[in-house]
Amino acid sequence: MQNYHQKMNSRRRTSRDTSASYRMMIFPCRTMDLWTFEFFYTIFQWETDWFDNPKNHLTSEKSLREILGDNCPLDLNSTLLCYNSTKDYYETMKPLMMHEFFHGLLKDTDDEDDPGDSKNSNRAKSIIGSIESIQETSGDCSSTKKLLVIRMKISYDYDKWRDPTKPPPDTPQRGDLVHVIYNGRRKVFGYIDDMDWKHQDCTLTTRQINTNHLNRNLKLKTVKSIQQDLRKLRALQELPESSLFNAIMKPNELDYTIRKAGIESISRLKLKQKKLN
Repeated sequence: MQNYHQKMNSRRRTSRDTSASYRMMIFPCRTMDLWTFEFFYTIFQWETDWFDNPKNHLTSEKSLREILGDNCPLDLNSTLLCYNSTKDYYETMKPLMMHEFFHGLLKDTDDEDDPGDSKNSNRAKSIIGSIESIQETSGDCSSTKKLLVIRMKISYDYDKWRDPTKPPPDTPQRGDLVHVIYNGRRKVFGYIDDMDWKHQDCTLTTRQINTNHLNRNLKLKTVKSIQQDLRKLRALQELPESSLFNAIMKPNELDYTIRKAGIESISRLKLKQKKLN
């Protein structure tokens, strides 16, 4: 009985020490560009079980408020051939892009659940990461909306893979939307910002979770790569800085003026001026 109480006290001390170490590892907030932050913040609020059974009509009929979050417009605007300003264009396109991403993700998970699909989701392998540091990030550090950037060491059974410096097949990679499984069963969405297989380092962005009782180990499993979606988002964000875009929207007439050049006939014929114009 005495040995039992000693073991229990030892476990309690270990638990308290672990919680304290996590509180020390949370660093001050850093900023992320606002558009990328809004994109991640929105999709990280989605419940993962919405996509576990994509054929469920309750998921396919989610309201705009549930899909787009707090910044949801009253309705989706139709695209136009002409916009009064870049702001009008943004306000039309951003909700449409998020709505399209939601239903694209729904379709992708539905296709992966098809037993006849060669890219069955059962092929995806998970990796384990041991948390080293946690930092808050936001589009505006004064805002209450925050995400977590988690840096961790990853582990994998390299006995079955010959080159540990290269990623094993079907494992989470940089640019992947992943399931983050923590404390055994709890599951949220996350995004892999960076993956260094040589040094076994991984940087992950995910929603805010309670770190006071967070188990040190996280399990990551790929949902899909979203690098192409992020490229579209960044292209839209950087549109006003595009030289081509500005040349089209605000053309300089002098750039299109052709100077009159000396025109000489190769055959030295005397041509009328009208034929030279």
